[in-house]
Amino acid sequence: MDESRRAGIPFYTQSDNVDTTSAIHVEDECILHGVLIGTDGTNEVTLTVYDGLDDTGVVQYTPDIKIAGASGLLYISPAAVHITTGVYLEVSVANGGSCNHRVFYDQ
Repeated sequence: MDESRRAGIPFYTQSDNVDTTSAIHVEDECILHGVLIGTDGTNEVTLTVYDGLDDTGVVQYTPDIKIAGASGLLYISPAAVHITTGVYLEVSVANGGSCNHRVFYDQ
């Protein structure tokens, strides 16, 4: 990990599409600072954050975080977490709704 970057502003990634898909955001070791979820304004989003390249990695934060659709935007940041493999977000949205997501991290 590049120590010179750790004191700076975190990088972030954004999902390519506004949809219900799960996605890998970081494919390397990093410090995870938080996740920003944008809802469609109606449908509940369920989110699980993994240290891994898919949903077989180690769960970070609380599994199956529920986000009310009406909340619009929610930033989840319990504490900075050392990630060893990558950051994978497993996302599902009730009733076929949509959401987008960003991951804030240092690498």
